[in-house]
Amino acid sequence: MNRRAFLACAPAVALAGCFYRLGLAERVVVLEKSIEGVEVDIETGERRTVTLLTRRDGLEGPTYETVHEDLEETVADGEPLVLGGDLRQELESTYPEIRLRARVCDSVPIDEPDAVSGCRSVSIVSEDFDEVRVGDVIDVRESDDGIGLLEVHQRREDR
Repeated sequence: MNRRAFLACAPAVALAGCFYRLGLAERVVVLEKSIEGVEVDIETGERRTVTLLTRRDGLEGPTYETVHEDLEETVADGEPLVLGGDLRQELESTYPEIRLRARVCDSVPIDEPDAVSGCRSVSIVSEDFDEVRVGDVIDVRESDDGIGLLEVHQRREDR
């Protein structure tokens, strides 16, 4: 670890920017966010995952790529994808398990979306899912359970 970087971060070690500079966090771009519901067949016990909502970053900005027919009235294209309020209650009463996913990439140039690199799909907890918007550059710590948001480094509109 670089001693100078450590000393610069020591007074504010809780700040994500310091974690990133120390190599303890990763900086990624959120390419898409999705909400999945797990259905269980009562007779067989078979579990099936259904993608309910997917919001993806594109040249024209974030748009909804997938909207389950039961949710068409609950989302507007200009609104970010968050799991809150009525949507949360509706999904939790319909599906025994809800999964929040994000597709993050090491690099996603806004003007050249086909030049993405280092992409992977990860789990993300509800509070972080709601905080992050598609197209944001974020500092995260990744584990076997998914990613944990440390900081929104830069919003899409500021990139």
